Amino acid sequence: MHDIAARLQRLEEAVFGKGEEAAPRSATPSVDDHELLTGVFQHLLPRSQKLAEGDRLVVQFVVSGQPEPRVTGHASSLAVLRDEEADEGVARLCSVLGSKQRISILKHLSLIDMSNGELAEATGMAGGHLHHHLRDLLSLALVEKRDDGHYFATEAGINTYLTVAGLHRRLAYDDRTSFQMNLPRMEGD
Repeated sequence: MHDIAARLQRLEEAVFGKGEEAAPRSATPSVDDHELLTGVFQHLLPRSQKLAEGDRLVVQFVVSGQPEPRVTGHASSLAVLRDEEADEGVARLCSVLGSKQRISILKHLSLIDMSNGELAEATGMAGGHLHHHLRDLLSLALVEKRDDGHYFATEAGINTYLTVAGLHRRLAYDDRTSFQMNLPRMEGD
């Protein structure tokens, strides 16, 4: 396990860019973003004190730029989700999202509408294989097909991709401090 820190740095540069190129793609909040998030936190803090013991509140905002700038928001309570969401529905969504091919389709269609041929080229899938994965995404209305034959991710599809990819990123990258603290012990193994 030699040179783990250097490999992690190269991975981060490959994924997130480096130097000036990384600035537009940076996930680091700006001063304005920080003030906005602080304001949201201050607004939600009194509500969190009213939650039942063991309950959690998740708030998600999605900011869209093009073609129409807008902000949408959603809040969910663990207690509400526990009481109102059927496990079968959640399992069905997880099953559909449990395929890297369907995630790839959703990612590509979240960025741009594509024809069947364009999608096949972008994902490396063809024919019945692509159609099988599209059918599952269409069944949950994460993807739709226009009259001209182009597929696109719905608002729900884009938000789903943002949610699961953001959750993956958070789980994969948020614990760097612990990783760095344990690095000398790992390299000694």
